[in-house]
Amino acid sequence: MRNILKPAARTASSRARRSVRGVAAVVASVALAAGLGSYPVDAEETASPETAATTTTDTETTSPRTSEAAPASAYTTKELAAPEVVTVDRDGNVDNITIRDTDDNPWDSGRKASEEYIWGVKRTGSGDITRIVSVTADGKKLDSQYFGYVNGEDFDVIGIDEDAFWTIPPMKLEIEVETTEASEYAIAEPEEVPTARELSETGYGRTDQAAATVNPDGVGMARAATGTLWSEEVQLNSEIVGTGKQRFEDIGTEPYFEVRPTGELENQVGEDIRITRIVVRNVEENSRKADDEAVVLKNDGADGEHYFKSPTQIRDSRNRVKGFEAVFFNPETGDSPVPEEWIIHSGQDSLKIGVDGVDAWDSNLDTLRSRYVVEVYGSFRVPDPSTSPKPTTSAATPTTGPASPADPSSPAEPTSEDQPAPSTSTVPLDDETKRFDMEGRGGIRLNPATTTGESPYETTATVDGNSTFSKAVVRISAPNSILASEAYSFHLDKTETGVSFERRVVSISRDYVEFEVYPVKNGQRVDSVQVPDGAKFTMTSGFSDNPQSVDAVATIYGTSLVEPKEPVKVSPPDGADWVEKQYPNPEMPKKCGLKIAIVADQSRSLQNADVDGFEASRNAANEMVKALVGAPGTKVGIYNFASRAGAKGTTKQAVDVSVNGVVNPQITNAINEWTTSNAGNATNWEAGLKQVQNQGYDIVYFITDGMPTYDDTGWQNMGGSPTGAPLRNSGAFVQERSLNQAILAANELKKKGTRVVPIMVDLTLAKGNVVTQDYVLKNLLSTRAYEQGGRHGNYLIELKSVYTDYPNWQRAAYRKTQNSDSWDLIVNLEEAVNAYYKNNVKSNDRLIDIVSTSRKTVTDDKSLWTYGTRTVKQMGEDISGPGDTVRVEQYSQLADQLKQIASEINQFCEGKIIVQKQIVDANGGVLTDGADGWEFSVMANSRIIDTGNGDLVYADSKTTATEEGADKPQASWNLVTDRPATATITEHQQEGYKLYQRDEKNAVCTQNLNGKESQLEVQNTGATGFRVPVNTSGSHVATVVCVVANTKADQPNFGLEVKKVDLENRDITLSEAEFEVREVTAVEGEAPQTWTLETGTDAGTYTLETVLEPGKEYDLVEVKAPTQDGVVYSLLTAPVRFRGSIQDQGVAVEYQSNGKWVSDISTQGVWSVVSDKQTAYLEVANVRQGNMPKTGGAGVQLPILLGGTLIAAGALMGRRKVAA
Repeated sequence: MRNILKPAARTASSRARRSVRGVAAVVASVALAAGLGSYPVDAEETASPETAATTTTDTETTSPRTSEAAPASAYTTKELAAPEVVTVDRDGNVDNITIRDTDDNPWDSGRKASEEYIWGVKRTGSGDITRIVSVTADGKKLDSQYFGYVNGEDFDVIGIDEDAFWTIPPMKLEIEVETTEASEYAIAEPEEVPTARELSETGYGRTDQAAATVNPDGVGMARAATGTLWSEEVQLNSEIVGTGKQRFEDIGTEPYFEVRPTGELENQVGEDIRITRIVVRNVEENSRKADDEAVVLKNDGADGEHYFKSPTQIRDSRNRVKGFEAVFFNPETGDSPVPEEWIIHSGQDSLKIGVDGVDAWDSNLDTLRSRYVVEVYGSFRVPDPSTSPKPTTSAATPTTGPASPADPSSPAEPTSEDQPAPSTSTVPLDDETKRFDMEGRGGIRLNPATTTGESPYETTATVDGNSTFSKAVVRISAPNSILASEAYSFHLDKTETGVSFERRVVSISRDYVEFEVYPVKNGQRVDSVQVPDGAKFTMTSGFSDNPQSVDAVATIYGTSLVEPKEPVKVSPPDGADWVEKQYPNPEMPKKCGLKIAIVADQSRSLQNADVDGFEASRNAANEMVKALVGAPGTKVGIYNFASRAGAKGTTKQAVDVSVNGVVNPQITNAINEWTTSNAGNATNWEAGLKQVQNQGYDIVYFITDGMPTYDDTGWQNMGGSPTGAPLRNSGAFVQERSLNQAILAANELKKKGTRVVPIMVDLTLAKGNVVTQDYVLKNLLSTRAYEQGGRHGNYLIELKSVYTDYPNWQRAAYRKTQNSDSWDLIVNLEEAVNAYYKNNVKSNDRLIDIVSTSRKTVTDDKSLWTYGTRTVKQMGEDISGPGDTVRVEQYSQLADQLKQIASEINQFCEGKIIVQKQIVDANGGVLTDGADGWEFSVMANSRIIDTGNGDLVYADSKTTATEEGADKPQASWNLVTDRPATATITEHQQEGYKLYQRDEKNAVCTQNLNGKESQLEVQNTGATGFRVPVNTSGSHVATVVCVVANTKADQPNFGLEVKKVDLENRDITLSEAEFEVREVTAVEGEAPQTWTLETGTDAGTYTLETVLEPGKEYDLVEVKAPTQDGVVYSLLTAPVRFRGSIQDQGVAVEYQSNGKWVSDISTQGVWSVVSDKQTAYLEVANVRQGNMPKTGGAGVQLPILLGGTLIAAGALMGRRKVAA
């Protein structure tokens, strides 16, 4: 039995499809039994695709190979003969296998295919398969991309892609396979069929075009997969993870680099990554290189090996050869210099690159990484837009989303009616109008989410490392799509035993749904549950229509239970092995509300700056914190150091930068204690950095004009004790231990996520020269310290007492300023060692000499006493990272630099979305300007929403409340972006209210960008949502303020009573008038209504029952003028346009006047009088008839305005007479 039609593109789960096959088979058998036609079992060929899809009563089938027609009886006879399912003929070393689909249903209606829709033929016996010559299904020879084989220990399997078949199962399958020995064959069970990846090693899923370049026989060697293409080249993460030396067949015993590449592509299909290029490069500023002969092994050669005799050399900007590039495959052209595909999976396969010669190779990984990098490039399988989607392998068992808001805590398990159809495609979604994503909050780490299918859309993300899960908030926005009747689900496949999930609907409307899923144990909600590494979250979103746009984001709240990996220490860029390795400097956190430490050097050298360095430091720090007041949530800690950490001039911890809108006095008080009276004599970087450890700072600004000359270990103190008094001349010059102790202190900060930014102020000496470098001593004391009893090492610093004998001494000493009292101190060893006695180099007598403890001069033998010179910039980068220091030329420029830094920090707080809530009456009149307790959700088109802990996310929800610095309740979100974005904001509607549009928009939004305020175009998204742009200008981001108005829903209608009075005497009521109220705008599709007012019980009154809707516009029209005692009055000259709203004090009426709505038009002869909550009471005046035209209108406005004009003119003339 078989399905005689080729299946459509895979759009259902395997289980669903295989059920369909069974049904199709039954239908086919019924059709045959009814005499609709016979079905050949052993036909040489089938009908063409065109005819195969057509049911016919013709009892003959025509083969494409021959024009002969076989009689129907022959087919019947063959069908009854029940041929063998599998037959094998061997010709030389080729087995010719034929498999027939008999009445025994050997393929089980297709259920013998694997979950990847691969059909298997099992080979048993000795020997192996060496090649598949051809595969033919129902007379159609299949392309080589559709089949492959795997040799196993117990049996071998040939795998064939179901997409290659025209009929399922095929009536006749013919396979020619080359083997080393004769064999037996059978249909394989689904669990015996290899995976696509296993089969790919022998050609399965490889393109014909690429195959032709490497395999003239065409037995596939370079296709992506059915329905996919190879992506553009992508650089993978490929840190060197191993090294050593081993023997390679082609290059002998040589060093190797081992990498385990990782990477992903947003729209990748499957896990395969095809290697395109490998680059080995020396990154040092010298002539070292990796030679251009190499061997590459995949998984130590078990899965591939290739020898590159002369790969392409690569050169640096100075045209020096630095390494080589080995090319495997070009995804743009399909060219493949390497005859086999090199397929890896992210993080699972290793590549070992043996190189015939590596300059300065080192077995120490850190050292090697500082000298060499290995760049691995690859290509991913991505959807081929010209092919149909591929099917998923299974359907998830989700937790249902909301069905209606009436059931806020219903169980998670769905009924079959609620459950959407399973996902139908593994091809990632490629539709700019639809976004589906998941993001982690609170520390839980998720691998990038992928989305497949075509309504329902299935979005999945796996957990990276053991974690906890506390809740998920799912937000789905699909404007103009009736979401309340759609199907959504959320599911976690692995967690603790006994845990179930329940949901709570947060908000639901016709085009927006937000619901929360949380864990439950023993019937009670729990704070969190544990989830293992690799657990999968699945969000399913199904729509009965095709929404124009969809925005669906699941925010997963939880924590990671994985201990953060300690960062890898690296050697300094120059490779100095005596310098402590350092942790990488963390990136600048992109968030508003940073925790900042300002650590300032307070050594006495500041007296010798271009200005008073102490005063300049105070001014600069004060300017910085003053500027930071504009960054909400920012905390600042103030610290200082010299030979030790400062006891004064410190806050000792971070405090709020702002108190009541001004700088926190704790900060200013600490800064103002940075004075010469609290200064020290040396520069102890270690002490400066250690005082801010373990306080969770985001960033440390470390201000200094010196280099590390002192440390906390005490070796420069009396008795060698940390608490001892400093020995003479201690802290004058750069010492190796002082530098390395500072690096270790900085490492402790960086390891815990604190970024260190040294602000290096130039030190200008007496001769005007700027200190850019100095010798780093091997921890030497001075001869004077030695005389005090100081002991450390075998060599000493000897400073001559008469400086003037050494003409260049001023190049080594502080400059004299009006603030200095120690201007003649020698502080630069390199200059002092090069200052010869009376400039006589031959004298071998220097301003400073290095001597042994027995006073033997050894200055010329630098290896005994120094590690060489090191620049100020290098030492700054030793405690931070390459390029992370900030240079300031003079202390007078420090304030500008710190203000600039503050300005850059403030930019993280510039971008904002602020939503304010107004409660208005039916006419839009503001009743409450700034209502609290209203919830809004915001969804951005990229991760720009700052959660406050360094995470940038797509979506978040907040409730309006009074925030610091705001004059009314609001909900606000900080934004961090360097490019324009958009945000969709949705109101969670409260019961009893409805959104009030202004100018047909759901909100009124303005932006402030670069100090300029302007109106923003608002795009409605459904009934309660709207989309706004977030604009940028350079590095500045707009602050967007949106006001959303609501009015009470279902307000009762009101009636109207008009009292007609004489304009000159309102006590005179006028009878016999007639009025109508006319609807200005009717319901769509209906004509405007008109009501005639009835004569009231009181004289001169006219009434209308409660038919008027709050907020709606009406015209009051006088259609008959009144008479009184024979006096005839004129009709109103124009209608009175009005609207009403129900308020606590009654019906409030507004009138349209000169294009505006106002509450008082008494100058036009219309007065509002006290109303109740059911009726609006008006008095309307008429003038006695004169020469005014009878327009059938309503009003005395024209004569009143003319009269007012005459009165004003008369008053003006009177004023002029007085003036005369």
